[in-house]
Amino acid sequence: NTLKEFKNFLSKKNNIKKIFIITGYKSYNLSGAKKIIGPLLKKFELKFFFKKEYLPTLQEAKLIINEIKKFQPNLIIAIGGGCVLDYSKISNFLTFSNNLEDEIKKGSYSAKNKYCKLIAIPTTAGSGAEVTANSVIYIKKNKYSVEDKNIKPDFFFLIPDLILKNSKIIKKSAGFDAIAQAVESLFSLKSNSLRVNFAKKSLR
Repeated sequence: NTLKEFKNFLSKKNNIKKIFIITGYKSYNLSGAKKIIGPLLKKFELKFFFKKEYLPTLQEAKLIINEIKKFQPNLIIAIGGGCVLDYSKISNFLTFSNNLEDEIKKGSYSAKNKYCKLIAIPTTAGSGAEVTANSVIYIKKNKYSVEDKNIKPDFFFLIPDLILKNSKIIKKSAGFDAIAQAVESLFSLKSNSLRVNFAKKSLR
């Protein structure tokens, strides 16, 4: 997955007119995404949601869900780190309801198949959130997991330039995150020989 493939994807999708972009204002600019990806999106009608919270909160997720409903995009693009990717996966999957907080706590969500197609473009490395079928959300500082096959992004593009511009501290954090993910995979009750092989490769 490269920038070239992302360009090809956009050129072939003639039915895309409106794109909803979830990102962080600081990361969108500092990672180089504005300079690298911005020009490729000029022909589309765009709506940006710049997240403000450091961790993905249900309160802000509700705002995103409402904005998506108002804008009615053909495509959602998430450009950012773990928080942005979690927001995009959850907001494209969960249906807003007055009981959403209780539903998440109980694991019985008001969900839909998906609002529209979702592209994940990470600006950090390590977690693999761009390809997983689960996401996290914080409710009053407590962490909950939202899991479903439909939560997984439809496409992902890895653009190295966006990650290379990270600060040393973020790069170190990503390295430790990758180690943690690999170790968790080795000890997971759902682990199998394929996962073990991938985890070993990741650790090496």
